[in-house]
Amino acid sequence: MSVETLECASVFDDNNRCAYAENYCDPFYVFYFCTFDEHPAFYILIFLLFVYLIYLLGSTADLYFSPALASLSDTLKLSPTVAGVTLLAFGNGAPDVFSSILAAKKLKVSLSIGALFGGAIFVSTVVLGRVSLVGSCQMEIKKTLRDCCLLFITALLIMLYGFLGTITMFQACLFPLLYIFYVFIVFRMEKSQEKLLQNSFELPIMETNFIDWGEIIENYIEKQPQKKYVQVGNRNDFEWSMIKQKIFIEENQTEFADMGIIMKILFIILYPVNFLRELTIPFYTKENWSRMKASFFPISAGIFIIYTQDLFYVQIYNFPLWIFIVFTSIFLGIMIFCTSKRTVLPSYNGKLKALSFFISVLWICTICEIMIDLLALTGTLLGLPISFLGLSLLAWGNSAGDFWANPAIARLGMGQTAITACFAGPLFNTLIGFGVSMIVGCTQSKLTFHILNHKELLIAGAFLLVSSAITGVFLIRNTGKIVRNHGLFQICIYLVFSASLLAYTFL
Repeated sequence: MSVETLECASVFDDNNRCAYAENYCDPFYVFYFCTFDEHPAFYILIFLLFVYLIYLLGSTADLYFSPALASLSDTLKLSPTVAGVTLLAFGNGAPDVFSSILAAKKLKVSLSIGALFGGAIFVSTVVLGRVSLVGSCQMEIKKTLRDCCLLFITALLIMLYGFLGTITMFQACLFPLLYIFYVFIVFRMEKSQEKLLQNSFELPIMETNFIDWGEIIENYIEKQPQKKYVQVGNRNDFEWSMIKQKIFIEENQTEFADMGIIMKILFIILYPVNFLRELTIPFYTKENWSRMKASFFPISAGIFIIYTQDLFYVQIYNFPLWIFIVFTSIFLGIMIFCTSKRTVLPSYNGKLKALSFFISVLWICTICEIMIDLLALTGTLLGLPISFLGLSLLAWGNSAGDFWANPAIARLGMGQTAITACFAGPLFNTLIGFGVSMIVGCTQSKLTFHILNHKELLIAGAFLLVSSAITGVFLIRNTGKIVRNHGLFQICIYLVFSASLLAYTFL
């Protein structure tokens, strides 16, 4: 078992576990040892809370963070290609990237790598397999091999760093630089085929992280088969993301009285947090604009920032910072109320959307931090390596959106886009997520990481290398065509990986 798993394990050696948890452990430990008095029912609560957090993480990225990025891309007038591999990729991989960065910040390196490795394996095997089962797809072999080879090289570099045992700042910076090089190559390849792009190339679209867009999109198209939404292949990234936002709003306008009993219970459970997000994240459109809600936004957002960043005890020149934030928020709220109209979006709505990007980041970081603390407690109580939890629970949660969205995109006739997303997503998450998280870790202390001390990560890295290599072989053999047999084989690879991981962990 790794040292990271034993962060608070000595609590079991103390006669007064409650007092030890209060003095040396995170709040979740206090809940378990003090509030619940080590009752087994706490494990059910952990599971339910983790599912709840996964939903909040994915829906926050889907409904606020990704649309804010799309709006930012439109404001900056980025080309679809550049936006697709930069800002929109960031929107797709936000949960993975932020969770890995926060894990490294807490010096849980194996959790960070486990989540990234686990997500990359899951998406490039199971999700790719599901997409191939929808129907065979003819890929542009050069571009797919480019992504596949880069994923192979990335996994190989991480394993090499693990064998060396230390990660320097230079080594950590190599990963973001490698992604910048990848963006440059993508841009040059797209430029060289500009005419082809205009006629037939499918642009990468904004993926989702949790919401089942597969069912939503299909239901929408069945209801309105003649509408322009069917012709998604000719639309750009920003139009498609806004269409999805519109579909979501239309599909979720069901009255409470018309809901079933289960939906009513879920609505009641989710309502407090959903209402709080609406108050704190100022992403307004013509459909959801409210002057009163916008006027309360600065106050609610200010309180949220004070609480999540623990600013109650921070002072500037002996003056409490939280008092300054509260009064500033009240002033801004009054200004918004006085300078806006009840039914018309204000002229400065673009600035509010920019603010929604930063508040969304804060929400995602807060949720990720809670999830990491919860996984650390789970690892301690069950005696599991924290890297195993990253490879399984955290990876599955972060990849839930790809699992539902990519096959749905393929069923819309955009198989090439769906396959591309199975490689581009893990590439961004691994290169940027791992690179930035290691940079954060190196700024705090000398970062040591021995992959031989985490055999489960060694297993994951080996399987990621194998699955990437097999995909490359299949592509060359079938001249770029993704077929059903390839997908089934990839799913089998993940099943063997899961069996190997379970056998090593529990046997």
